[in-house]
Amino acid sequence: MYIRKILVVSMVLISIVSNAQNFLFGLTSNGGDGNGTLFKVKTGDTVIAAQYNFPNENIGKTPNGGLLFANNGKFYGVTSYGGKNNGGVLFEYSEMTGQYNKVYDFIDSLGISPLGSLIQATNGKIYGVTTFGGANNYGGIFEYDILNNKYTLVYSFFAIQSQVDPLPLMQASNGKIYGMTSHNGVNNTGSIY
Repeated sequence: MYIRKILVVSMVLISIVSNAQNFLFGLTSNGGDGNGTLFKVKTGDTVIAAQYNFPNENIGKTPNGGLLFANNGKFYGVTSYGGKNNGGVLFEYSEMTGQYNKVYDFIDSLGISPLGSLIQATNGKIYGVTTFGGANNYGGIFEYDILNNKYTLVYSFFAIQSQVDPLPLMQASNGKIYGMTSHNGVNNTGSIY
């Protein structure tokens, strides 16, 4: 079982996922080779070991949000920058093999600059949000099918809903996925969708 905790360390947001062997896994948006790290640390220990350093533009840089431990035994996350289009990437990481794979390069027409944490819904698919791009250039909600390696933009936001500072998604008991923004909306004070 993996549990997520959020910490702020030296003004860097770190999202931590822990496993049954008492290891913590997380992302930093800076550090390592300069573009962020995926790290592992044993609970109660003070030594943090970088499992992966985001090296350059092409692979993805500046991970943003938290790690998701999916039901296939791999971690998933996003970077806000880098990739073929410099719009961020969706990546997977295997703890068993230590292998990092870029699985999708975000492109403008289907949403770019993802922000926030991913969720895995009861249908087994991964969902997240982008801050720009899509049909109206205000970002949108995306779906990633880990079984078929298929990315789909399922909804494009428009101006009144625009995704400035989207907060993490969640799936409610009715099966629907909900999210919030901290800005914009009718009164410019955010919205729930």
